[in-house]
Amino acid sequence: MEAEMKKKYCNVTRQLIDLYLGLCEQCQLKKKTPKRVLVVRPILSHYMDSRCQVDLIDMQSEPDGYYRFIMNYQDHLTKFTILRPEEQNRRGSGLSADGNLLYVQCPIHTAEQQWPRI
Repeated sequence: MEAEMKKKYCNVTRQLIDLYLGLCEQCQLKKKTPKRVLVVRPILSHYMDSRCQVDLIDMQSEPDGYYRFIMNYQDHLTKFTILRPEEQNRRGSGLSADGNLLYVQCPIHTAEQQWPRI
């Protein structure tokens, strides 16, 4: 823009061009707005089974015998996954009935108490 201005006009400084661009409504609408980037902070764990993620998959529409849910246990550090069939939704253990992800911070002994057959 500065080169084009020098071809047509004299004594137009960069400061005047910046002032004009700052006050021009059309220029403000055309100006790109910086996109806000979501900063994702990783969940850090120092040893296996210190943090885990538990998902409950609702299979009530197509049960396999008595099993109507699938519990998915995933360790955050190693990404090791355990799938286990469940007969019923255990609301007391903190699992959600609608199948949404549920983050659980639990040591291994708590998981062993809740699911002794794993």
